[in-house]
Amino acid sequence: MVARWRNDIYLSIASIAVFQPHVTSGFSKPPANPLTISQPCIRLNDLESVGRSGRHLTTFEMMAHHAFNTEEQNIYWQDRTVELCHELYTGLGLPGSEITYKENPWVGGGNGGEALEVLAGGLELATLVFMDLEEDLDGDIELKGIKFKRMPRSIVDTGYGLERLVWASQGTPTIYEAVFPDAVLHLTELTNLKDSLENSSSIISENAKICGVLSIDYGSDLTELRQKVLDRLNAAGHSMTLPEFTSTIEPLEKLFAVVDHSRALAFMFGDGIVPSNVKAGYLARMVLRRTALLLRDLDAQDALSEMVSHHIDTLSGTYPEIGANKAHILEMVALEQERFIQTLERGRRTVQRAIGSGGIDQDKLLELYDSQGLPPSVVSDFASDLGHSIEVPDGFLAMVAERHQGEAKGGKKKRYLSMLNQLIWIFTRIWRSVLFHRRLSSLISARYP
Repeated sequence: MVARWRNDIYLSIASIAVFQPHVTSGFSKPPANPLTISQPCIRLNDLESVGRSGRHLTTFEMMAHHAFNTEEQNIYWQDRTVELCHELYTGLGLPGSEITYKENPWVGGGNGGEALEVLAGGLELATLVFMDLEEDLDGDIELKGIKFKRMPRSIVDTGYGLERLVWASQGTPTIYEAVFPDAVLHLTELTNLKDSLENSSSIISENAKICGVLSIDYGSDLTELRQKVLDRLNAAGHSMTLPEFTSTIEPLEKLFAVVDHSRALAFMFGDGIVPSNVKAGYLARMVLRRTALLLRDLDAQDALSEMVSHHIDTLSGTYPEIGANKAHILEMVALEQERFIQTLERGRRTVQRAIGSGGIDQDKLLELYDSQGLPPSVVSDFASDLGHSIEVPDGFLAMVAERHQGEAKGGKKKRYLSMLNQLIWIFTRIWRSVLFHRRLSSLISARYP
């Protein structure tokens, strides 16, 4: 989960990240060629969409097969990759006529290339990337605002989301009910939302359809999005006002987000992340504090450790190291939650001083979050109590996550320096080992001539 071998990203965002930059650059050989992998991944750039869209997750299992083609060795490329994908889904019972392949270039982790999104019934089931580009500030190819140059390797980078397959097989309104049925049921009972969930399936489904298409980006208008969903619902026979719709859907969205986020915390703390104000620790702290606030809104403040514990028990069969670290993970959750409570207690005075010093705009919101740990929704609540109104744009936390993940990104020179430093470290370890064995051999020879 934590990309410790890299200095340009903090977390593993895809299975190919495991092979970047060492294998994709040609610096190292892959462990097998071709190969398959199933990699737990985490992405926080759509954080506000989790729970709302019905399809977004922070953590997911990316199943993949990769092939590393070079001038000397050609494994397979586009035709065979599509053929393998089509065989998989038709073999699982999906009619071939219902599968659509949509072109959409992909970039990530310093590489890019042409890509096909594999869609069925409006759901993206997989992405097939044909990676033959590497980032270069002087490159003559531009994708999504990034300059690339052609590289002498052609890499097949596929991604089959395990959770998406589960969802497609279950046909539930949202991915959360398919992937986390026990966790969703348990939290609905804790929050008295069981009846609301059972009686709102059509509302949840319609909301997921619209929100799944219109992502919650930084600065987007959530009220406008809500109105579009409501118009669809009322046209289909419902009779609801915007406040009635919002009061029904928001608690369920928050519930789904908590179920997802608590699993992310089990993964992040289970992989050794320590909450802090920098790097991966900052991102873990952000996820935990958002989860704590969502639970507060659901009047279930004490349920965080319980939800994380549930996911640990569920994951431990596949990831025994997470189960072995259960006590440590729950201790981290409890300590960080207590720190957050203390932060909130100090926050009211901080907000009052900020208002008195010239007001709070979006830059100040970001400063209060980064330096004081005060989420924008909390700042807005405190300001409202003091008679001031603050506009908090939707997608704020996703923007913060992108900003902090972006701090890890460096240019080509930085990546090569990292590879050089790692190479020096490897040879240093080898040399020390050689010296140790020479010394040991000398001592043994002297003792037993």
